[in-house]
Amino acid sequence: THFAPEFVPVEPWTKNNVTYTVDCDTNETRYENCYFPGPDYKGMKTHFWGFATMLTLVDVVVKEIHLAALEEGATSIEGVRHYDYHLRAAQPHASLADVGGVFAYSSTAPPSKQLPNPVVVSASIPQYNMEWVLSVAPRDGWPRTSANFWRDLVVLVLVTIGSGVAFMIFVVGGVRQGHLRAFELAKEAKAAKHKRVVESTERATTLFYPMCLIRLEDFMELGELIPHEEAIRRGILLFVDSFDSANRQIPADAHVVFVSHQWLGWSKPDPDRVHYQCSVAAVRELAVQQELELGQMYVWVDYLAVPQANKHTQASAVDSLTGYVALSDSFLVVAPETTHVDSQARCDYCTYLSRGWCRLEQF
Repeated sequence: THFAPEFVPVEPWTKNNVTYTVDCDTNETRYENCYFPGPDYKGMKTHFWGFATMLTLVDVVVKEIHLAALEEGATSIEGVRHYDYHLRAAQPHASLADVGGVFAYSSTAPPSKQLPNPVVVSASIPQYNMEWVLSVAPRDGWPRTSANFWRDLVVLVLVTIGSGVAFMIFVVGGVRQGHLRAFELAKEAKAAKHKRVVESTERATTLFYPMCLIRLEDFMELGELIPHEEAIRRGILLFVDSFDSANRQIPADAHVVFVSHQWLGWSKPDPDRVHYQCSVAAVRELAVQQELELGQMYVWVDYLAVPQANKHTQASAVDSLTGYVALSDSFLVVAPETTHVDSQARCDYCTYLSRGWCRLEQF
């Protein structure tokens, strides 16, 4: 198949507690032991892929050939309606040796019965190495009749066996084409999956909008969460343009904390400064636990770091969330028990987990 690799993969196998393998370590041995080219397929090179075996029920094949019509009197030739038949394999399997290779026969002519002077027709499907022989004779013996009888009988037998061969070619060909198509679909699915993984990986390491950080010391002086545009105006943000520039733009000893929280108001994220105060306390505690200086701590929080006025740049920042998290050293969830100022609904860790934005940031 044209899907196969150029060289057969080397896989050891064990027989009688002895492990064998194929030597394909050098170019010479690879071409000698692991290179099995095949015929071109639609202008493409093919190589050995593996063995395939197709099994089918004999009863199904015989039914489609309509051999039963020979003994049921469906066709009359010169008054003769009932025929006995044997259908055998030209090169029978060992399991059929005792019956002369006969695998299908009429109800009144078991394989052990010798058909009197039968008409014999062979049919083969070379591409699948299949060859059958059909023998037919009148059940009550040969009549004395015109030459047309023999001509018509041969035509009947040829049509009968021919329809079966056509059916088998259709079935086997259909199975083969179905297998090839399934293999192609599997390959396409694998390629699509690989593409999605590559794209996801690229997105996870791509910043569509700079990562905006604020030093903890500056964050503590704010007294509240302020919008991104105001933070820019005050000049308190550190911009990280890309993953490649992160090592240059973020101080070597910095510890970046990604703060994730649920908004507590429809238009403002933290009207009563509940989350702001918790964030400051949590980052300070984290510095103590990590034995870091406060001057080493940098904070990312959505209201400060994501554009609020321009929806297009805001969308770019949202698309960069996975990148922001990847560039962070700690992920901090701020979800104390409190109340939403507009809806008066309870807000806590459970409601935090129910928010799509929060789950996206965690993901």
